[in-house]
Amino acid sequence: MNFLRKHWFDLGGILALVLVFYMIIYFGELSQYQTIVWLSLLSLLLHQLEEYRIVGTFPGMVNQVMFKSEQPDRYPLNTNSALMVNVVMGWALYFLAAIHAEKAIWLGMATTSNFIAGFVLGIILNVVGILKLIDWMKNPKTTYIFPKRCTLDT
Repeated sequence: MNFLRKHWFDLGGILALVLVFYMIIYFGELSQYQTIVWLSLLSLLLHQLEEYRIVGTFPGMVNQVMFKSEQPDRYPLNTNSALMVNVVMGWALYFLAAIHAEKAIWLGMATTSNFIAGFVLGIILNVVGILKLIDWMKNPKTTYIFPKRCTLDT
């Protein structure tokens, strides 16, 4: 589990490569909607790789700038809460939308009512699935600490 806390975004980068090959192989068989949803997942995986590995300072920025933390390497966002927010919440919802595609179009947006429902659900998921989850999992004495490269003080 500790490996996942420290490398989920690296695994996401590998998953992004697998997804690129999948999309190339099955390009002619994917509907336009499926293509858009899979590309959305791909962009999420690459974006998280950029935030946590390539540039890597996102955790420190969130903790220091948004939450004014004096412990930007661990509080309130830590490696455990980052794993839960991004993989359990983010990846799961994106995968569900991509796998079910047109069968569960409400996971995406199609009509005006779907857009309104998606907007409301998006706000709820951002508040509960990100902000509240970070708040519930915050612990100034946590051992789930980001490496120095993830803070703004590098």
